Amino acid sequence: DLIKNGHLIVAGNVTSGKSTFLQTMLYSMSCHYSPAELNYYIIDFSSKMLSCFENAPHCGGLVYEGEDDRLSKLFGMIMEILNHRKSQLRGGNFSQYIQVNGYTMPAILLVIDGYTNFREKTKEKYTDTLIELSRTAESYGIYMVISSANVGSNELQSKIADNMRQGICLEMGEHMNY
Repeated sequence: DLIKNGHLIVAGNVTSGKSTFLQTMLYSMSCHYSPAELNYYIIDFSSKMLSCFENAPHCGGLVYEGEDDRLSKLFGMIMEILNHRKSQLRGGNFSQYIQVNGYTMPAILLVIDGYTNFREKTKEKYTDTLIELSRTAESYGIYMVISSANVGSNELQSKIADNMRQGICLEMGEHMNY
């Protein structure tokens, strides 16, 4: 339940199952919600295991490493949706809107698989945008799920992680990382 639980971090070592978890989550959500209720956009800078969702009716787009123009357009579109919803909801939030009107606008899920690689390959170009999305987007029905090896300065920055309401920790290499 995105409305109840908000943004999600999935952390773990390489081969701990982060991409498999994301596959399972997206499949489950696709079975549970209609495209009128949920749309997702995927940024796959990991193993391309999420490619199986590229033609799913819920998937608005899937961007891989090296597709810089598509990535820029995706973030522009997400910010455009956020700004539109801010004016459309006029001080209310997505949860209130859905309770009154039903799903006349879908929840948006932005999935980033392989955040460390994403951050490195984009030279942190989208860090400010992700900080903004982590702070404000949840109220407007835009949720993020980010997989990362860890949380911290070398991985998922605390300015983003602090705004994530839930986390799933898979196998970690160091006990202190849990």
